[in-house]
Amino acid sequence: MERKFTLAILILGILILGDGIPLTDAVAYSAPATVKVELLPVYTDISVTSGILKFLKKGDGVDVEAETITPEGRWCSVRESGRKMMTGFVNCEALEYFSPVRQPSARLFPSVPPNETVPVPRPGYLLQALWNEDIDRIKDLLGKGADPNAQTSCGTRPLLIAAKKGNTEIIRILIENGAQVDGRDKNGLTALMSAASAGKARNVEVLIAAAADLNAKDNKGITALMWATVKGFADVVEILLNSGAAVNAKTPEGLTAQRMSQRIIADLKIADLKRPFGDTENRDEEEDTPGDRLARHEQVSRILVRAGGK
Repeated sequence: MERKFTLAILILGILILGDGIPLTDAVAYSAPATVKVELLPVYTDISVTSGILKFLKKGDGVDVEAETITPEGRWCSVRESGRKMMTGFVNCEALEYFSPVRQPSARLFPSVPPNETVPVPRPGYLLQALWNEDIDRIKDLLGKGADPNAQTSCGTRPLLIAAKKGNTEIIRILIENGAQVDGRDKNGLTALMSAASAGKARNVEVLIAAAADLNAKDNKGITALMWATVKGFADVVEILLNSGAAVNAKTPEGLTAQRMSQRIIADLKIADLKRPFGDTENRDEEEDTPGDRLARHEQVSRILVRAGGK
């Protein structure tokens, strides 16, 4: 009964896609597998436009219930080990099967004729490659026509994902292949804001060199400089100011980066005073302490003041 329900969901998802992409094969079987990539998004359907349900981590166990093979790749419907209900759909290439031989129990769709035009890769494959920082795969997909500006239903863009990663080469590759430097997600965030909020100084420099808008604001009126200020990334604050970011840009409430900084410092000092004497908060030795956070924000404030922040 459970298998029939799973296959019914698979078939329904395929029929309502409406994107005109032909399917090569869809097969059903049951096979245990593990996630072999660091982070694997689970989608509600065999399209990234359906939205992300959750993320699985490397080593997580799943049971593959069915596989849909398209001309550019494979989607697997999976359920997490120990659960009865299907979890969602993932990129099959990110799974490692316990058994090397898997015999399909049913063939649901006919093959696409060999001479049929192969469509461009779906956005999900590019996003998956970005999450895994797989440069060769990214280049290959873009070379096959993957859209560097594709957005999911959550508003995620390839360049915004790359902006939070540790490899600046990925950002350069996306921009060279047509990614919009100031493209926004549903919250109005740009790649520069994304990099600034993550403290990725080198990514910030690359985006600025690509003419990213230094003073763009998200839907709440927050700039990249404000994001770096709130997160306490002094190096990013300095880079943005030296590149011409407006130090006294204001939110709709009239807050500047320096005013935000002052509020954060005041809150940290109050929190420190309220903390019992000798309280270590059960922290590990390498964990960020309230004193560390205060020192970082005070450094940010000094940088803003020197630049004329009010």
